Amino acid sequence: MLRFASSVLSLALASLASADLYWTAASDQDGDFLVTLVETGNGAPIQVEVPAADLNLTEHILITAEVDEPAGYWAIHVDWTTTTGSAQRTTLLAEMGAENIDGATLRPRWNLQYVEPQPLDGDGEGPYARFRIDPDPSAGMLLHMVQTDVTQPRPLEHAIGDVNADGSVNVHDLLIVIDSWSPLCDPDEACQGDADFDGDVDSIDILQILAHFNDEQSSDPLHGGGDDSDPVEASHVAWTWAPVTEESATNLVSMIWAPSWSTPEEVAAQSLTKPEGHRVVFFFANIVNDLAMHPEDAYVTVDPDTGLQTLTPSPWIDHGIEEVRNRISEWLDRFIAAGGDLDAVIVDNEHTLGVHRFLTASGDSWTPVMNDPRFVELEAELGFNNLHQIAWGTEYATSWNSVMGTRFDEALNEAVFDVIRNAFPDARCSNYMSYTQVDDHPTLDLHGHTVCRESPSCGTHDAFSFYGRMTQWLGAAMNPAYAEPAELGEDPWGAMMVSMHRMRSIDHSTDRPLMAWVTYRDWPGDPGSDSQFVGSAYYDEMVLQLGMHGVREFIYWVPQNVFHDEPDHNNSHQNQTRLDNLMQALSHRVGDEADRSALSQVSFNEFIIATPVTRGDATIWRVSFREDVAGVELRFEDGETVYLHPDSGELGTWYEHDSNRRFEMNVTGSGPLITGVTPAAP
Repeated sequence: MLRFASSVLSLALASLASADLYWTAASDQDGDFLVTLVETGNGAPIQVEVPAADLNLTEHILITAEVDEPAGYWAIHVDWTTTTGSAQRTTLLAEMGAENIDGATLRPRWNLQYVEPQPLDGDGEGPYARFRIDPDPSAGMLLHMVQTDVTQPRPLEHAIGDVNADGSVNVHDLLIVIDSWSPLCDPDEACQGDADFDGDVDSIDILQILAHFNDEQSSDPLHGGGDDSDPVEASHVAWTWAPVTEESATNLVSMIWAPSWSTPEEVAAQSLTKPEGHRVVFFFANIVNDLAMHPEDAYVTVDPDTGLQTLTPSPWIDHGIEEVRNRISEWLDRFIAAGGDLDAVIVDNEHTLGVHRFLTASGDSWTPVMNDPRFVELEAELGFNNLHQIAWGTEYATSWNSVMGTRFDEALNEAVFDVIRNAFPDARCSNYMSYTQVDDHPTLDLHGHTVCRESPSCGTHDAFSFYGRMTQWLGAAMNPAYAEPAELGEDPWGAMMVSMHRMRSIDHSTDRPLMAWVTYRDWPGDPGSDSQFVGSAYYDEMVLQLGMHGVREFIYWVPQNVFHDEPDHNNSHQNQTRLDNLMQALSHRVGDEADRSALSQVSFNEFIIATPVTRGDATIWRVSFREDVAGVELRFEDGETVYLHPDSGELGTWYEHDSNRRFEMNVTGSGPLITGVTPAAP
């Protein structure tokens, strides 16, 4: 963490004099908040890091732009409150009097708006004084900065450009913008007319209104677009993160967002706009995500030299369970009183008790746990007593994650899902990446480490993501289930193979159904872990194979901030149609009544992935082919052979036969025995 004292003002960022400055806020992959002072030239940015584990997420982070006139420096103060109530400030400094390459005075910017140097008064107030960051613990998401300390003037449930919140975008909204014209909104008043929430009212707000002129509040008001309450007649459906804007889609239904800042009454009203059976409420942000982050559950240590307090996480989260359970109980009472109805609750709580929470914590995170009197019982569960042995990829890390996966899932059940199902007994429930994999059927994580997760999971369904991401370590990994020479391969077939390897690991580990998280085919992945499905027909094969393995409810994630982005952002009609067609194909081929056969995990040497279901008197197969294979010969137990090849333009095919016949199976039991292979033309 960077701290500058007044004695070092002369050393501050002289190199930044050649360009404009601006400051941004985001959260990193560990959930920590980063406020960065950046120049648009070549100078290195400087940052202040606010650890998520130490931050009181119910408080705002405040950024104050102040001028130290005698010294001629901008002082960008970052203020926040820790979980123990301690006020913290870090200051980033930059010269303000130097000239940039255009000869103009250096001026910091916020959200592309220049901020003219103006000193604050004795109370720290002024026309350009303060910006607020609304903390959002979702790692990697951009944080929205608001230039006022009051609630946003236009409720999020109204159409973009509807600045007077009357349900439509019209000439009255234009008149409000003209009447409220201002280069910067008053921090103490609602910024009426600020259609784009950038802290001023200007020509851009007029353009926003004109772009959405005559738009009206939709049936899915949170997103400004969506589906109506017509029934969904399908066995396979995708519940979507973003709104459904493709009118022809029959098997897609957008989830109802229930973030911590929305009222139960708002969510209840939206629930009735959805088809029966698909009123899916998505709990988001700290309505449930602070379950394992309650400050009274954490360990507090004090540095004897500085007196600074450090919080480290605890595997015992009793206070978090109690607070979240009370919060959900109150929320549900109000939701029901408002006439709300739900068929499923989806949670994406990634702030778990996994080893990543403890290995990235500041200071020694293991000693307080080992000194806790409750550790005696935990030690017996883990099978070892020295937590300092835990390191990435080791058997100790695997053991910790297995035990903590069970604890976290049980906590989610107690705090969230049991409460929901007491009121709605038939509600389907799942949490992202809460699943079961026993050590008899291990699989691989993103870094190629063998992983198992012996947990009863939570809710009614397991949940796992199938995004096609690969790393060099995963691509070079060997199959943990078989002693074989083949590497997985960092390519589309490798991504297809590991997806099925994980799916069958879960299939053999539990009888619970699975909800599969998928994304759009052209999602590029993350830095260092590219998605191999970009532009590949293996994306289609993966979705179809998941359906053949018993997945009925898919959760369709796209990287979109539904509260600020346009409905089509990363959510094209083409990609919606693609997924809808796959859902229709599964509904037609598999249906509700099909019984699947659990085959063994795939070998990395295989040429095809073939999965059957039995529907009535027919056995239906989906066969996916390795890209260098033009066709294969398979043999029935009665000796008859069939030749299968990919359909035109695809990498797979359907095949159906009488259910009283059976293929000969390969030695591992992962699929039919291949008696002949035709290579694809070079």
